[in-house]
Amino acid sequence: MKKVSIIIPCHNCHEWVYQSWKSLKSQTMGLDDIECIFVDDCSDDEGKTLEVLNRIEQEAPENVMIIPLSENLRQGGARNVGMQYASGEYMLFLDSDDLYRPETCQELYDLAKKYDADIVQFKHDVIWRDSSDDAIPEKKEREKLDIIDLDDAKRRSFLIGKGDYGCTNKFYRLDMVRKINPQFAEHMIYEEPKFVYPLFLIIDRIVMVDDGYYIWRKHVGSTMTSELGAKLLDHPRVQLETLEEIMQYGDLYSRYTQEVQFKFFHSYYYETLFFAFANRGNMTLELYHLMQETCKALIPDIAKNKYVLELVAYQPLAESINIKVESTEQMIFLLVNLLYVIDRDMLIKYNPGLKRFIKK
Repeated sequence: MKKVSIIIPCHNCHEWVYQSWKSLKSQTMGLDDIECIFVDDCSDDEGKTLEVLNRIEQEAPENVMIIPLSENLRQGGARNVGMQYASGEYMLFLDSDDLYRPETCQELYDLAKKYDADIVQFKHDVIWRDSSDDAIPEKKEREKLDIIDLDDAKRRSFLIGKGDYGCTNKFYRLDMVRKINPQFAEHMIYEEPKFVYPLFLIIDRIVMVDDGYYIWRKHVGSTMTSELGAKLLDHPRVQLETLEEIMQYGDLYSRYTQEVQFKFFHSYYYETLFFAFANRGNMTLELYHLMQETCKALIPDIAKNKYVLELVAYQPLAESINIKVESTEQMIFLLVNLLYVIDRDMLIKYNPGLKRFIKK
């Protein structure tokens, strides 16, 4: 068994992915202990990405697997396919335009083994680079190492939103993941919470370090910089899929219903509305009605949720799922004022034009 499986979704990344591969070849752990699974997500760049991936496979055929897809599933779907083939003791996700430090795999593996961790969570070092620059920035000294055992109280804290739900900043024990086999959302961005959030229902221990083991190379063409606004409504779709999945977990869902429903309300309803108004649009009356009906169907008693009751500013927002809204103007006036009560500074900072809707 390999020590680590690394899953790399790829789409039209021929200018970047070989540099990611170079960072894998340079791991101090050594490639013999690493399984690299590159999933070509139906690239449409005239075979350029697949050509680079085949070159990579030729360099290390015992350690590299190339999986070409006939349909574009987006990053989440490509990761789901890659996970089917993962056979390592632990698992990582690397985007095809990003890099690992040479010590990433070995040090994360050592931390996981030393502390018997289900997940080791680490930091991204974020840099703006073009494809000609794969230099690794200097690493800062570790200042933080937290060992967190998820007793009942800690687990509830993580489930209401204290956790981090990104996927590329975590080192996962693979047999733990396969206890519930969560999946990423497919055909959309913001796909990560559907995979990560359910894991907090089952993990026993997470170790958190502030080491920047992952080099996130931001650039103009990357998914999160090029599609942030255009695909904003993927966010509620992912939250809905996540809740519907967890509702199938039986006793786990029953035990943590209050936490899971609060997190759904916060992410599906509050965050979607905030993002839409802060980004100057994307919220139609038809969509808002759909969101109201969804909440009434799945979380009808959210206004009585204990976490909502503890947060006074959230109570009017929770009650708004039952308010009949008949016009776009009425919707804007209602929601802007409810959001303003919760986070007035950020809302107006991102969209100063909303001031005219605020009740005096």
